[in-house]
Amino acid sequence: MPSACTARATGTVPRPCGVWRPSSAPGRSIFCCAATTWQRGATCRATCPPGAARCCSTPGTRPSASTKPSASVAASDLGDARVVVLDNGCTDATPDVLARWAERAPHRLGERLHTVTLPLNIGAPPARNWLLTLPEVRACDWVAFLDDDATVPPDWLRLFGAAMAAHPAANVYGCRVVDYSVPMLLQSVDLHLDPGGDMAAAPENAPGYRRRFSVSDLHLQELDFGQFSYLRPCVSVTGCCHLFRRAVFDAVGPFDLRYAPSQYDDLEHDLRRSLRGDLPVYQGHLAVHHMKRTGRAAWTDPAQFSNAWANMYKLQYRYARPDFDTLGQHDHAALLADVETRGL
Repeated sequence: MPSACTARATGTVPRPCGVWRPSSAPGRSIFCCAATTWQRGATCRATCPPGAARCCSTPGTRPSASTKPSASVAASDLGDARVVVLDNGCTDATPDVLARWAERAPHRLGERLHTVTLPLNIGAPPARNWLLTLPEVRACDWVAFLDDDATVPPDWLRLFGAAMAAHPAANVYGCRVVDYSVPMLLQSVDLHLDPGGDMAAAPENAPGYRRRFSVSDLHLQELDFGQFSYLRPCVSVTGCCHLFRRAVFDAVGPFDLRYAPSQYDDLEHDLRRSLRGDLPVYQGHLAVHHMKRTGRAAWTDPAQFSNAWANMYKLQYRYARPDFDTLGQHDHAALLADVETRGL
């Protein structure tokens, strides 16, 4: 029998329906972690792979918002990871917060914490791309992006390591994202393509259009009782906590700036790779707690809603209809292969 850690990380624990159930902030920051090897063993112990990076967004009016996320990363098992922070034109107390954490946890971060400061906020997609050009990041094998309003468990890198061990050919790994205040509310799980249809809502005076695709939303229809805690491939995982093989950016390019400040750029990048048959892997045993409400809960701000609507319109017509058919075929084939591999 597998150990408790192994079962949790690889998804060998039987769970009901566990197989088929599917901003424009005043400042942003970015962190990178790098290590030498992943240790794969019975206890799923793994160090941060070379080039893991953490991407953070810090609201200028709430400098304390990054305190808990920073604490969770500093308290986690980083192994030999390095942390690089990109201060994306923050006008708040973000530099002071980062300096305090460097002093408060020298044995956890110390010289591994490096800060890069930009004179103005260029948005999340350009900031991630900026990080990817840094020599210390380009020298790494793995890059992870984590929102600064998201907290991680102590074993988040170990769980990613277990997913890598189970799916070593994958280039991207994601996680389960839950609401910070109400953890039983799911924000994102493994995403799969559904047929399109008429747009349900649009900004005032915006013309309606027919969608070419939508993404699965079963997780928004019920509370989290563990039914989404599984490990399997999918078409897309949330950008809230994303682990990439760094070389994938050389193969398919960086994040598309047309989806700035930060809506659907991560989804578009996943679709771009999935079209090549390079699907990400969802590690549902890793739960990241996200402070910001997403989806319909964030539609109360007209500016954010209009920007999100416009970016989704661009994404709907970024690819032709046959491309979405191809994506669906890749998704179905990957899911079927995963089920057959498990012997289910």
